[in-house]
Amino acid sequence: LPSTAESASLTGLRLCELFIDKLLSSTCKEFVLSVDHKNKAIYSNDVGVKEAVNLIYKSGRLEAFYEQLGAVLHMEGEQKVLRLKAEEEIRFVVVEESTLPNLSLKITLN
Repeated sequence: LPSTAESASLTGLRLCELFIDKLLSSTCKEFVLSVDHKNKAIYSNDVGVKEAVNLIYKSGRLEAFYEQLGAVLHMEGEQKVLRLKAEEEIRFVVVEESTLPNLSLKITLN
């Protein structure tokens, strides 16, 4: 977690873990994700990411997921970065094109 993170929700962290697992298990390097709240639809170029966010959305936990995801992102200059420590650091740059309720994200493995 970034040093700026004030607190973490166990539910929010589990939802983020599900989402991050789908990012890591994908062969994609660039992800596009959008939520169409009006039509209750999730769009993504990656099936796993779409399924995870659809599950989160249908469970009514999208806001908890979104808040926790924002809390785990590191600010690097003007960029928001999801940093994961494994054998080597894995970095995803997250660009927020729009916020809830019609969330739109572009995520790039860096």
